[in-house]
Amino acid sequence: MKAESTNLNTPEGFLCPGCKQFRIKLSLEQLLYKRVIRCPYCGLELGLDKSTCAEALDKLQNLYVATERVIDINSKNS
Repeated sequence: MKAESTNLNTPEGFLCPGCKQFRIKLSLEQLLYKRVIRCPYCGLELGLDKSTCAEALDKLQNLYVATERVIDINSKNS
């Protein structure tokens, strides 16, 4: 339970390794489809090496697609 409460108190995103001034937040869509992310504060570009986590990204993509379908169905039923 303690770890759960700790997670709720930690800032979102990760600290830019360049400027150490800005927390870079990634959406699931950005994580899945972008190859490079950029710090909006200092402009540092970071490449995303997805080769080591292909299986996890595949599962996240399935989740993303399913979520989009649910959103689409809900919007049609509203």
